[in-house]
Amino acid sequence: MYKIGVIGGGAAGISFAYNFIKNKAINNCNKHLSLKVYDKQGFNGGMAYSSDFDSHILNMTPENMSADIFDRAHFSDWISMHFPRYCKDRYPPRWVYKDYLDFIRDMSVFMAADSNVTLNFITAEVEAIGSHSGGYLLTTAGGAAEQMNALVLCSGHNEAESLYPIDGVIAYQANRELPAISPASAVGVIGCSLTAIDAIIELIERVGASDISALSRSGLFPSVQPALMRAPPPAFRQRLVRFVADHSYIDAHQLVHVINAALEQYYPGPERLTVLSAMGAGKDCYRDLAESLSRARFAREHICSYLAAIHPAVCEAWVKMDENNRQVFMRFYNSSWMRNRHAMPLKNANKIITAFECQRLRAFGGVINIEKNDQGFKAFCHNTAVHTQYLLNCTAPSYQMKPNRLNDTLLQGGLVQENIFGGVKCNHLTLKIPDEQGNEQNLYSLGAPAKGDLFYTSAMESITRDISKIVFNNSIFNTKKATV
Repeated sequence: MYKIGVIGGGAAGISFAYNFIKNKAINNCNKHLSLKVYDKQGFNGGMAYSSDFDSHILNMTPENMSADIFDRAHFSDWISMHFPRYCKDRYPPRWVYKDYLDFIRDMSVFMAADSNVTLNFITAEVEAIGSHSGGYLLTTAGGAAEQMNALVLCSGHNEAESLYPIDGVIAYQANRELPAISPASAVGVIGCSLTAIDAIIELIERVGASDISALSRSGLFPSVQPALMRAPPPAFRQRLVRFVADHSYIDAHQLVHVINAALEQYYPGPERLTVLSAMGAGKDCYRDLAESLSRARFAREHICSYLAAIHPAVCEAWVKMDENNRQVFMRFYNSSWMRNRHAMPLKNANKIITAFECQRLRAFGGVINIEKNDQGFKAFCHNTAVHTQYLLNCTAPSYQMKPNRLNDTLLQGGLVQENIFGGVKCNHLTLKIPDEQGNEQNLYSLGAPAKGDLFYTSAMESITRDISKIVFNNSIFNTKKATV
């Protein structure tokens, strides 16, 4: 019996299992297969969706978050059936998606029984992967060993590393309970990503905090999504597609220039991709947010939908960049891409602007350094110093992957090649991971493991796009041409 292992049981791992089995069922394939999905945290939605706080909402609309590669409306229809009170909510609570993933897992079990798949979900951390005759040998932290013929690596977010490693800084995660903080205490929030927005809203609504300082290099929050967004003109996307297709090698600065030129021609708003980290000294966060909020309230066209439309083209461009140009894009433009591509929902923007106007929140850009002192922490920003008693690290997960035990065993065993960002190298069409000699093998990457080699984003639309690549471009998964 052919055995397939999936490492990671968050959104990527669960969705892969579901779609693989559904594809097998659609094609009436009766080959007996074994599929085992491993998750170290017990299949609780992963880091992204395991918060139980109603104000931690999805940052993408339901129509963009289907886990079913065959049905774009799958999540929207599921909400209508199971949570009708959220039918008209563009951004339901994140725990709703966790429940949806539980449903997807249950459906996988149901379909497996009729598709001749022996399916198991195992709560265990896979600590080592080595070569074995016919495939791979998995070893869990508990010492259990399992032979596999093929593996799909779906390990999710790497925990964000603070740029200022100081004792006492709280590593904020939306799925973790905050420590006891007095409402009157001065609290600093490091970062300006959607994670920082989550933290500020939780501090205000759960803690009652009234003295919050947002600290970052850019001094700016994400832009604001309109309640409804109009898709960009097809010519905008085609311009980027043609540019990428016409070049075998792509320069990062040139790519951004072409994107901005296309925005200039087709997009009526003022936003562009910029070197964001250099703006901390000159931009006012409140004014920037107010202007973005005003446009979101009265306009349906938004840079978010424009960048979403060209995301596949940017992924293709990334493959044509050398390592130096990938580093250039990450250093200079990724913050601006993320700020505009992953804009915050209108609901959250209204809460943040209210916090500014009630003087519960201030924002400081140009952060240079942070020190610890007897009273707490001191952040050195542009032309000022900010004192806080508590400090929450809310920087987004780094594009640079941290070393971990599992990756170390893969490297030491010669099963993978490491890219400059600490992720693994893989084929962008099949998502196969070559060994150290460059030989193809039945080892695949989905989501975070290939960070840096692929232009990775954690959005479900990207994950399902990559699931399609694995399922349809590899014979062992596409049962129409199965060789197992």
